[in-house]
Amino acid sequence: MKDKISCNRQFFLKQLGQTIKKLREQHRITQEELAYQAGLHRTYISLLEKGERNPSVLTLCKVSSALNTQLSKIFQIMEDIEVD
Repeated sequence: MKDKISCNRQFFLKQLGQTIKKLREQHRITQEELAYQAGLHRTYISLLEKGERNPSVLTLCKVSSALNTQLSKIFQIMEDIEVD
């Protein structure tokens, strides 16, 4: 059975960040390229992947679009992510 997405802020943001990093690496693009395609700064992507930023839904839409992935798919993948 899949783990549920945690509502603990820190855990949730780490899950989200690791999911975005996983998808970015699958697409074989750098943080800089993802940032450019999403209209964000590279350091923001870095902090997002570390779970140190709490993005708005609009920002998540930009990131998911840049990753050519539906936003709902990001949340589905998060369920399977084991936080370091």
